Formats: sequence, C-alpha cells, structure tokens
Amino acid sequence: LSTSHTRKGYALLHKVFSRLPADRYQLWVVGDQRPRSSPTLPNVRFVGFSQQTERWLTAADALVHPALYEPFGPVVSEALACGTPVMISTFTGAKELIGPSDGLVLPPNEPQKWEEALRRFSPQSFQPSQDFVERHHLSVSDHVEKLLSHWE
Repeated sequence: LSTSHTRKGYALLHKVFSRLPADRYQLWVVGDQRPRSSPTLPNVRFVGFSQQTERWLTAADALVHPALYEPFGPVVSEALACGTPVMISTFTGAKELIGPSDGLVLPPNEPQKWEEALRRFSPQSFQPSQDFVERHHLSVSDHVEKLLSHWE
C-alpha cells in the first residue's frame, strides 16, 4: 500500500522482484500507479487506489515494506491486525512493535537480504496475534484518549 513509492522503497522491491521467478513471486502494489521511470515486470501489478485495504492485506501472504523513511507506518499495524505477517525496514518506526511471530525487520538498502528473506519466507512461519492493535494500544479510541490526555 503506497502513495509515495520512492519513500516506501519501491526501487528496492523492483530490483528484488526482477530477480525472483514470476511464477512463484507476485508483488501487488495498491495505491499510486507505476512510476513512469520504472520498467514493467511480469510479477509486479499496480492496481491503483483502493479503499478496501483490509481486503488486500488479508489476501496477501505478507506486507513487504522496505521504507527508506516511515515515521510509524499505520499500514504495518493494519496488516498485523488482519493477521498478515510483515517484512519491514529498520527505518520504519513500527519496527519496535514487531515480535518474532509478527514478521521480519530488515535493512532498507540491501536488496540481497530482502531477496533471501523472500525466498525463505513462509506465511506459516509467522502467527501475528489477532489482538495486536489492542495489545499495543493502537485503536482509534486509544489514540483519541492519548490526544485528549495531552490536551488536558
């Protein structure tokens, strides 16, 4: 899920998916269209903007998010709330919440490590907790309560 492909690490994903077999590895990008400077790959699909992010996250084997800069990245907690494991970069603020059952945290500028992680990845290796949002106090009501407590 991306509306800023450069910041979200699409260049790394393009490089990685160009090396992966198209019949086994598919990248679906929901959000902005393909960058014009980026060649088309047979295993990368741009589906455009969608308000049904939960549907996409639930259908995915993983959220792959090699962000170059992501202060928190609600998409990470949204994926985990859907039971979808994550592969995120060390430059994602939400990395502090990721436990071994939630997914992997990788360096953002090392395509070889991302490729190796994808080749070894198995969704069955991870079991994100269904109470991820509640356990980490990430619900809308928790957020509003925190805002109000700072205002008072």
